[in-house]
Amino acid sequence: MHREIDLNSSNDFVTRSRALRDDVRSLGFVLGDTIKRFEGEEIFQHVENLRALFKRIHNQSDASARAQARDLIEKLDLTSATKVIKAFLTYFDLINIAEQNHRLRRLSQRQTASETVHDHTLEELFGAKLEVDPQSLLDVLSRLDIEVVFTAHPTEITRRTVLLKQLELARLLYKRDHPPLSQRQVRSIERGLSGVVESLWLTDHVIYFKPGVLDEVRYGVYHFDHVVIDAIVDVHEMLANFCRVLEQKLGATPRDGRTFITFGSWIGGDRDGNPFVTPEITKQTLAYQKQVILERYLRELEALFNELSQSRNCSVVSSSLAASLAQDGETFPEVKERFVERFELEPFRFKLLYIRAKLTNTLSNNKNASSAPTPATTHYLKPGELADDLTLVRESLRATGCTSSVDRLERFLYMVQIFGFHLAKLDLRQHSIRHLNALDEVTGALDVIAGGYASLSEQGRLDFLSQELRTRRPLLPLTLAFSDETRETLEVFRMMYWAQETYGTAALDTYIVSMTERASDLLAILLLAKESGIYSPFRKNGKSISVVPLFETIEDLRRAPEMFETLLRIPEYRQYLQSRNNLQEIMIGYSDSGKNGGISTSSWELHKAQKQLVATAEANGIRLRLFHGRGGTIGRGGGPTHRAILSQPAGTVDGRIKLTEQGEVISSKYALHDIAVRNFNRLAAAVIESTLAQNRSSLAEPKEWAEFMDTLSQAAFACYQQLVYEDKEFVDFFNQTTPITEIAKLRMGSRPTRRKSGSTSISDLRAIPWVFGWTQSRYMLPAWYGFGTGFLAASNASRDSLRLAQEMYKSWPFFRGLIARIETSLAVADTNIAEYYADRLVEPRLKAKFFGIIKDEFEKTRQAVLSVSQQGELLEHVPYLKHSISLRNPYVDPLSYLQVHLIQQLRDRDSIAQSEPTHSGSEILRDPLLETVLMTINGVAEGLQSTG
Repeated sequence: MHREIDLNSSNDFVTRSRALRDDVRSLGFVLGDTIKRFEGEEIFQHVENLRALFKRIHNQSDASARAQARDLIEKLDLTSATKVIKAFLTYFDLINIAEQNHRLRRLSQRQTASETVHDHTLEELFGAKLEVDPQSLLDVLSRLDIEVVFTAHPTEITRRTVLLKQLELARLLYKRDHPPLSQRQVRSIERGLSGVVESLWLTDHVIYFKPGVLDEVRYGVYHFDHVVIDAIVDVHEMLANFCRVLEQKLGATPRDGRTFITFGSWIGGDRDGNPFVTPEITKQTLAYQKQVILERYLRELEALFNELSQSRNCSVVSSSLAASLAQDGETFPEVKERFVERFELEPFRFKLLYIRAKLTNTLSNNKNASSAPTPATTHYLKPGELADDLTLVRESLRATGCTSSVDRLERFLYMVQIFGFHLAKLDLRQHSIRHLNALDEVTGALDVIAGGYASLSEQGRLDFLSQELRTRRPLLPLTLAFSDETRETLEVFRMMYWAQETYGTAALDTYIVSMTERASDLLAILLLAKESGIYSPFRKNGKSISVVPLFETIEDLRRAPEMFETLLRIPEYRQYLQSRNNLQEIMIGYSDSGKNGGISTSSWELHKAQKQLVATAEANGIRLRLFHGRGGTIGRGGGPTHRAILSQPAGTVDGRIKLTEQGEVISSKYALHDIAVRNFNRLAAAVIESTLAQNRSSLAEPKEWAEFMDTLSQAAFACYQQLVYEDKEFVDFFNQTTPITEIAKLRMGSRPTRRKSGSTSISDLRAIPWVFGWTQSRYMLPAWYGFGTGFLAASNASRDSLRLAQEMYKSWPFFRGLIARIETSLAVADTNIAEYYADRLVEPRLKAKFFGIIKDEFEKTRQAVLSVSQQGELLEHVPYLKHSISLRNPYVDPLSYLQVHLIQQLRDRDSIAQSEPTHSGSEILRDPLLETVLMTINGVAEGLQSTG
């Protein structure tokens, strides 16, 4: 299986991409040979014929080729179709890794050749002649506060088993790129590549079981353990070195203990709409995360032990280390007796043995939390105690003159400072309605409020909550004799108290309220936290809660600044903020706002809300940290992170940012070490650059720019709402023209696809499957729809509007970023394929009603983007991305045609509602037709590198 790639671009780009073409070609040949060996020449020829036909379709718009391809597909029996689908799916397993490897190759080549590339990296940032004094730069670095949060949203479609094989492929390609290699090594690499391809061919890509929450936890933590920890320490080390250089230059006292980038997770804590995330699951998640990081520290100790063999005969032992060793000998007499003769002359190793004994006991206590812990002196209570021991060793080594040989120990210290004993802070999230319902039941059952809490007006709720926060009398009884839902809602807060007692506030203190609509939604959390002992207005008790509103819909974003002001006028809330050093975290949702209002209006309302929230915070002496709930795909706010940060409104970053990483983005950005380092590097550089560039005396864009966007947004919103929400038949069109029904049968995650069980409305459908469905059928509708109409409205509303839009594109990062995201989505979309879905799967009446409207808006949007960016065709200025799409399309299109053909058969079956495969114990009820459809969904997602 191979292809010849035509590149209509510069000779320089052809030269730079030659190595990638060679990799793709060689892997294609290996796959082709594998198919022939296992499936025979006939299947291989089917694959080659389809590839050639779809290449003709793309390059020549060949109608006869389209007919031939359709005929070939319809003649395939199910077994043959499955093998053909498997071929294209496996090809994408290979090409995705080849492209990632090429990114690493190009990065290495640039650095070797010292190429000047505007790439938003730390090296570039600190190598430039910044128009900022060193003290200002050091101030930014000293307060740098970046938190990356991994979420369990079900958009990762690749099996972990397949991912591990892809990583082995990446290792072999990387090794092949780094000669000199002996002939034996070359043969070994080629044999290894063939083995991975063969194994991939014989491995199921479809997941046959529904992942539980703890499966998702293990998957997320896998990336931490294998890549993220080392990658982030690399970037941390770079930033710490920059700080040292600046401190030396300024004569400032060196400062240790900075944590520039930290981590959070929703996996095991996000219970919004997921009934499987129980308090017990959250406890198990915290225990597992602690276990993983402690085991990692023990491995680090083993490596350090091999390095720190300095002898008393050759170095001086500090008095502090000697005293520490004497104390450790009394605490761990068995360790002293066992190793004193062997390591008495190697004091640093001896100290590491005592540290290992303490860490081992700490790990044992974590695994046996229910049993009595070991004495406090024999294990670590807090990560700071481990850091103190490691610092003692480091300072003792430095005192004896060691410099380079302490590097690994320094990295270990960084690790402990960043990851503590918790690995990643676990955020909790719940829907606001759950707290309202719980308080309503409690106040009704206890006769606290006549008619219950829900019957009160908003002001009545605020008055009640404020009064309860002031009183020392408990509201909740010790025994929660309420409904299961209310009891679970309240037990989460009691679990938080237990978790902070057990793991500390560093492991868990954030509580996110999704669908926040009013101030009482947050004050209610404070009351429930007070009732559980997590928050006390009267005394400090070592507990903490960060109450975080999540504004998700267009209307919520518009109301957010006023709601924030209301909260800040409530004395009880200001008292709470004072207990948190006046730091308020606010989360803004890209996914649901995009689904609710379309990409244009979502982007503009997010932009305006951030500016207003920052202004309100500054006016009230509050420090604000914005939490960006970005999805992986463009339709849910995704796209290059560094570009997104640089396009944030001035004044909204200020060294602090928190953002989510979701689904397939996690495996694409954090599965390979060097790519993870590069992503963290660019993230930090973008936050620093954005902070340095802020001019607080001018937070507003030019008035005419804002007016243009207001007009564009209003018209785009009306256009989007009219199509998606105002015609009740559109939901039928969506359900028929996309594989949304089949996507619901994929076993991607533990959370249901709809907020309300049994609902068929678009409003109750989560943003992820909404975007996933449109992506599969190649519309990409959520990522561009409405912009064309909006742009025409804005153009008609002002004179010389095109010149103005072109000026905005060149000078305004926000507008340029919006155009870039829409342009990419248009380039990935394919209206011919989308129409094929509509022709074959949609009732003719519905197709006639809706498809023409969508296609017309697509063309309006395409023309608008080209005129603003002054290009002749999409992605003209981004040849590497254009090339990647052209490389993939002839392989994605056959999967789309096969998917349509098989969905037709699936939907025609009378028993479709009962045909979903289930498993009971080890028995699996098979449905080959459905499984093959699910395989096409995997294939299209792999090919487009995008799900939901």
